[in-house]
Amino acid sequence: DWSDTNHFKTSSGTADIKDVFSTTLYAGNDGTQSITSGIDNTSKSLVWIKSRTNSRDHYLYDTLRGVNNYLRSNDTGGSDTATSLTAFNSDGFDLGNYPFINSINENFVAWNWKAAPGFFDIVPFTKTSGRMAVPHSLGSVPGMMIVKNLENTFPVDGDWYVYHKDLTDNTYTLKLNETDAEESNSGVWNAEDPTATEFIVGSSLTTNNKYVAYLFADTPGLIKCGTYTGDDTSSHPISCGFKPGWVLIKNTIFGSDWFVMDAERSNMTLRPNEADGEADAAYGWTGFDNDGFVVRGNNPNFNASGNTYIYVAIADPTTTTYYDELNTRAVSQHELVRRFGVDADTTNLRNQGIYPLVNQPTGTTEAFVKEGDAYRAIPNRSMEVFQAQQEADAANERLDDANEALETLRVDFEARLLKLEGKQPRGKKKDD
Repeated sequence: DWSDTNHFKTSSGTADIKDVFSTTLYAGNDGTQSITSGIDNTSKSLVWIKSRTNSRDHYLYDTLRGVNNYLRSNDTGGSDTATSLTAFNSDGFDLGNYPFINSINENFVAWNWKAAPGFFDIVPFTKTSGRMAVPHSLGSVPGMMIVKNLENTFPVDGDWYVYHKDLTDNTYTLKLNETDAEESNSGVWNAEDPTATEFIVGSSLTTNNKYVAYLFADTPGLIKCGTYTGDDTSSHPISCGFKPGWVLIKNTIFGSDWFVMDAERSNMTLRPNEADGEADAAYGWTGFDNDGFVVRGNNPNFNASGNTYIYVAIADPTTTTYYDELNTRAVSQHELVRRFGVDADTTNLRNQGIYPLVNQPTGTTEAFVKEGDAYRAIPNRSMEVFQAQQEADAANERLDDANEALETLRVDFEARLLKLEGKQPRGKKKDD
């Protein structure tokens, strides 16, 4: 929401993307090391690690299961342990000498989520009945959910069940560990859609087993759970409403792999259902643009004519922001591209009231202060504090004016007094 005070914004509480998601590249060292992801992992968070160089499993760690406890997205096994991710830190995480995530002469990628309303949540639960309602803290209706059994006792439903709002209906599911197309199985979600407070699981999940659920929101400008239809063209742009920094894509009607791309690895792809190292974009992935991403060709992985695809896209945390002086709010570069049809990074839009920000807005409250030919975002300032500061500044100006007027009166009074006494103020000669 925007106050009546110019240059002041109070947000609705939506997360700042750079505080809740990051992609970090690092090299293994066969020893121990601390990885700085920029994410505070001291509360509810998820770290997903994959070797870019070699064929190794995907390793997923979350703070609710604790350090050294991993799941593998390309495997049906339950939660297992090894001296691997040894600490969750306030700005990243620590690694042990576990070769699958820290081998020397090997490059890795780590995707790091922090739970936040309107963005992401982690929900552990124990299945207790045929139909079970599971409460969550996402604060909005999930656009996608991934549910995994943590048990290693067989027989067990070890698949990674995926709900997405754009599957055929709520009786359908995908499996993150498989290439299968969507399949009808009403026993997974009990043929019920999730709500802003809970989701439903059904008889396909094993009673008395422990599970973890990863929930992804669908929040404009932050995270998008969407769908598109392939068109077999050389350039097929998909609009997300923002510039993504990470995307997960799956063909829903054809047996094909899942694909993850991020802005840090250029146009290279990884497959959550396979252990292979990263590959180039020969499958039909072109890359990100300021409003979404671009696919191409007729490969069923990305753009086969008439095929339906689902995706999750997360905003790029490095997106440049600007200040819209006329509408008194911060705006993103990709929003300006949509509005004006030009790249604000290379085109001067000050005649349209658009000024660069010298820093990125942070926190839930911002005051914007002009500095020369740009603006600065002042974080974590409440409206009361900001207005009180404005009032204090104005009071100081009035006090300065009053002191100046008082000094003028004093000098005038002194001059008049000396004249009455037949004297002249110092530095003047008496009149003849």
